Amino acid sequence: MTVRTIPLAEGPGAWLVLAVWLLGSIGTLWCYELRDWRPFSIRADRLFEIDRAQTDLWFRLNMAAPANGSRPATLTLVHLYNPDCRCDAYTQRHLQRLMDRYQSQGVRFVAALTPRIAMRATLPHPLGIRTIASADRLLAAGVATAPAALIFDAAGRLIYYGPYSDSAWCGSEGGLVEPVLDRALAGQKPVDALPVIRGCFCPW
Repeated sequence: MTVRTIPLAEGPGAWLVLAVWLLGSIGTLWCYELRDWRPFSIRADRLFEIDRAQTDLWFRLNMAAPANGSRPATLTLVHLYNPDCRCDAYTQRHLQRLMDRYQSQGVRFVAALTPRIAMRATLPHPLGIRTIASADRLLAAGVATAPAALIFDAAGRLIYYGPYSDSAWCGSEGGLVEPVLDRALAGQKPVDALPVIRGCFCPW
C-alpha cells in the first residue's frame, strides 16, 4: 500500500498566509499580554524620583489621627491602584497576603485613586480597605504608575515608593515591599535604591 503525502502549498500565496498568521499572533500577544509591560518608571533604579515634600504633605492632609482611642499605625502602606488596569488584578493576592501578615503588627492599609479614576471606580476597594479618591497632589509629586505602593513611617515620612515585586505580573514572588516593612518594623533604615524593574504597569 502506497501512502501519498499531500505537499504543502507553495508559492507566494502560502508565504502571505504564513506572514498574516504570524503578524496576527504577534499582534494578539501584544494586545493581551505585553501592552502594559514596561519599566516601573523612567528612572526605575531610584526610589525617590518624586517630590517627597508634596507626598508627605498629602499624607498629613489625608491620614487623620485614629478615632476612638485606637492604636496609632506603626506604618502605613498606600496601595496606588487603577481598576481600569488589568495589571492591578495581579497584585490583589499579594496585597491580601501583606494584609494578613502585617495588619496585626500595626501596619495600616489604604488605597488611593485619582479623582479621574474614582469617577469610574466601584468603591470601596475590592479588599475592603479604606479608599482615598483625592490623590491629585500625588500626581503633582510625580507619582504616576499603578499598581504601586507608598509606605510611610509612623511620623508620616515616605520610606518607600515603588512596585510590589520584581516578578512578572507583580506577583508575590520577588517581593520588594516585605523587606521594607520588615526593616522598618525592626527599626532599621530602609534601602534607598531599587534594581531596574520591568513588569505590568499602567499610567495612574
